[in-house]
Amino acid sequence: MIYLFIFASVIIGVAGQLLMKQGVSQLGDYSSNLINFLLKAALSPWIISGLIGYVIGTVIWLLLLSKVDVSYAYPMLSLGYIFLLIFASLFLGEQITMIRVIGVSLIVIGVILITRS
Repeated sequence: MIYLFIFASVIIGVAGQLLMKQGVSQLGDYSSNLINFLLKAALSPWIISGLIGYVIGTVIWLLLLSKVDVSYAYPMLSLGYIFLLIFASLFLGEQITMIRVIGVSLIVIGVILITRS
């Protein structure tokens, strides 16, 4: 059950990031008019959906923290790097470079070590 909560929290957080990225990509650059950008962002269905995902992920995270040590659970959030790397490539067309793969691999090794402790 604990791993289900961790997985759900991570996946929902990644989905929130992807939704918000999609939303701001449609808005364009904010440098010309920050207030206008923020108003459009506040009304963007993509960004609103991403924020709702964050709220749901936070609720799941709170439930998880009621059952496990934060020093065990928190490093598991780094699994989001793996999913974000893959899903950003698949859904947003972002490039996966070798240096990113190496970095994420190091994170995975660290998470494995933490779960074994």
